[in-house]
Amino acid sequence: MNIKKVIIEKGWTIKRLAENMTACKGDNIGKKGITPAALGRLLSDYRKIPYGRLEEIASILGVSVGELTNENVIICPQCGQRLTIKIEKDEKG
Repeated sequence: MNIKKVIIEKGWTIKRLAENMTACKGDNIGKKGITPAALGRLLSDYRKIPYGRLEEIASILGVSVGELTNENVIICPQCGQRLTIKIEKDEKG
């Protein structure tokens, strides 16, 4: 699933999401709000988005990182390696 599609499904806009994100560059580090253009560049390829940013977006939208990407793959924030998550159901469910 495309992250932009999840944003729309949750009733958000790129602009609103950008306003709720935390700046991590320049003079505004740690302050709320990034530009919609910066968010658009970030979302252009979610496989390159730092995992911390995916977590932030997921938290703001009230979804899991997996729901954003619709993949069972995450990028290790320490080494950058792609990690595949295998979900197995136990006998109870």
